[in-house]
Amino acid sequence: MPFFKSLAADAGRGEVFTAYPTFTGFWSQLSQEMMNGPSPLTAAERELIAAYVVGLARCKFAFVAHSAVAYAWGGGVKD
Repeated sequence: MPFFKSLAADAGRGEVFTAYPTFTGFWSQLSQEMMNGPSPLTAAERELIAAYVVGLARCKFAFVAHSAVAYAWGGGVKD
């Protein structure tokens, strides 16, 4: 993630979460609430939306992960 000048150009999510635990702790809580909290959307629908958004951002890792979870929840998505 080269946009974090304090980290190596090839730093991944783990390095970012380790370097910025306060920020990433809030991010993790927000993500859990959005994906697992009360909602009129099913778990599969939320995962489909997440897969779409990260697909637009061209994050293959997150796209494959969210697609697989959506498929497991019955969302019918295949990578």
